[in-house]
Amino acid sequence: MGRMSITFHDDTYHKIQMRAKKNGGQSIAEAVRELIELGLRVEAAAGEHSPKDIVNEGTDHLKKLLALNLKWSLEARLIGRFLVAHNPALDKEKQAEVLEKYPDRVEEHIRKVMNEEF
Repeated sequence: MGRMSITFHDDTYHKIQMRAKKNGGQSIAEAVRELIELGLRVEAAAGEHSPKDIVNEGTDHLKKLLALNLKWSLEARLIGRFLVAHNPALDKEKQAEVLEKYPDRVEEHIRKVMNEEF
C-alpha cells in the first residue's frame, strides 16, 4: 500500500472528521480512502463525460420538467379562475372567496404530497 502526506483546509478536515465519527468511529485515513475510492468509482462510471457534463445534462432535464410543471400549474390556475368567474350560481363575494382560498389549498395539498415545507 502506497503512503502519502496530504493537507486539507480546516473546514474540509472537520467534515472528514465528522464523517469518520458518523461511520462508526473509523480513522481519518479510512474515511479519506473511502471518499477517494468513491470519487474514482463515480469518475469511472461517468466514462468520457466530465462531472460538469453530467450536471449540465441534469440541469437541462430539470429545466424541462420545471417548464412543464409551470405550464400545467398556470393552465390549471387559469381554468380554475375561468370556472369560478363564469359560474352564475356564485355571487361576486363568493367568487373572490374561492379565488382567495385556491392558492392556499394548492400549497396545502403539495405539502401533504411532498411531506415538506417550501
